[in-house]
Amino acid sequence: SMHKFLTIPRLEELYNTKQGPTNPMLFHLVRDVKQGNLPPGYKITLIDIGLVIEYLMGGTYRCTYTRKRFRLIYNSLGGNNRRSGRNTSSSTPQLRKSHESFGNRADKKEKMRHNHFIKTAQPYRPKIDTVMEEGKKKRTKDEIVDIDDPETKRFPYPLNELLIWACLMKRQVMARFLWQHGEESMAKALVACKIYRSMAYEAKQSDLVDDTSEELKQYSNDFGQLAVELLEQSFRQDETMAMKLLTYELKNWSNSTCLKLAVSSRLRPFVAHTCTQMLLSDMWMGRLNMRKNSWYKVILSILVPPAILLLEYKTKAEMSHIPQSQDAHQMTMDDSENNFQNITEEIPMEVFKEVRILDSNEGKNEMEIQMKSKKLPITRKFYAFYHAPIVKFWFNTLAYLGFLMLYTFVVLVQMEQLPSVQEWIVIAYIFTYAIEKVREIFMSEAGKVNQKIKVWFSDYFNISDTIAIISFFIGFGLRFGAKWNFANAYDNHVFVAGRLIYCLNIIFWYVRLLDFLAVNQQAGPYVMMIGKMVS
Repeated sequence: SMHKFLTIPRLEELYNTKQGPTNPMLFHLVRDVKQGNLPPGYKITLIDIGLVIEYLMGGTYRCTYTRKRFRLIYNSLGGNNRRSGRNTSSSTPQLRKSHESFGNRADKKEKMRHNHFIKTAQPYRPKIDTVMEEGKKKRTKDEIVDIDDPETKRFPYPLNELLIWACLMKRQVMARFLWQHGEESMAKALVACKIYRSMAYEAKQSDLVDDTSEELKQYSNDFGQLAVELLEQSFRQDETMAMKLLTYELKNWSNSTCLKLAVSSRLRPFVAHTCTQMLLSDMWMGRLNMRKNSWYKVILSILVPPAILLLEYKTKAEMSHIPQSQDAHQMTMDDSENNFQNITEEIPMEVFKEVRILDSNEGKNEMEIQMKSKKLPITRKFYAFYHAPIVKFWFNTLAYLGFLMLYTFVVLVQMEQLPSVQEWIVIAYIFTYAIEKVREIFMSEAGKVNQKIKVWFSDYFNISDTIAIISFFIGFGLRFGAKWNFANAYDNHVFVAGRLIYCLNIIFWYVRLLDFLAVNQQAGPYVMMIGKMVS
């Protein structure tokens, strides 16, 4: 079988084979990620391939080949010696320990994949399950990997590894064939689309004379079209399951999702598909059940909290395809149990009498209607309202508008020697805003700190926020630290310099409004046009 065929040494041999068509760009990519010249006859290792894959995928993607567990197994198999041509049978006893065996038995793979889909497609697990899983993970830390066991040299999903190999070697026919077999077809199509697109960009940047860039771009479009067609077919068969596929956590692809892969690949037809847009709309609204005039209903409920009780909320069945936090899921489960008990008590005894089949069906329908129409408790309504993304957005927007009005007032009126109440509020807002930005950096999905910072600074508005925060506190230091040796504060040049920095700094905060307008259906496209024209 393919599990027995594809081992770690054999996959590495495939990357270094001279038979068949080769991709010279792969050698250049390895040289770029290693940041140095490679000696003649250098053999590419799977560690190098992992770095190349992370470079091409970008963002916070983490390849299996670069993880600590794989490195331990790779080195224990003689990965370091293989590069220098020494005997591969030597291995140190210290490397025989790892978290768990890299390759599992073939009969366990299907069961693991099935359980994985159930847990991630319906991300509503009780906390007990999470605690049990964490305990299992702790118990597997001290497991020993048997180097003599051939299963340690194999991959759980060998066809996925071969698909990546075919893409990096620019073997499109082989990649299409491998895509048709194995698991996670949609994810594989999106990953291949992203890899080809990144390789096309690298080929264009390297100023190659041939048409390699256009060829790779065409390959990327082919796999992108396959992903869109697969999504369309899934959406026609089952809308709910198709939306679950988009948020299905892919353990073999750096815990990413199909939706994240499509966005990183800039596959606009996939993101613009009806299934994706419906999912994004449902995620944006949270548990709020409103389709028209949502913005003024939310603002009214924020300003007048009793109006929250008048809003409509989705049922548990309507929220089944939307990912939720563990606490929200636990509250939903508790509500469903309580509601079911209350409903069964309220059902009249006539429903359970032995009557005709038609009457029994009517009783069941009545029970279903009562279950669906059962309202949430008051506390749950407030919780669902304040945890909806659209409500959080409008809270942030209103607070930001209030901050801008206060900051504008501070800049326009005459500044006194000591900060006014309005200025202290502005200072406190920017200080907490800076703390939030630091939290965003360290809470990102990237592994290393330098990668977290790199990914965070890849966004233009994050760069703008950094400049705005630093320049503001420089102005505050000049304005507050000036010595009061003058009768008029404006005769002090240090004080005036601090005020001028305040006046220039407010420009960055007004530019930040474009980020809020980007989510609007009418103003959003114009914001994108402004960005393209400026760049």
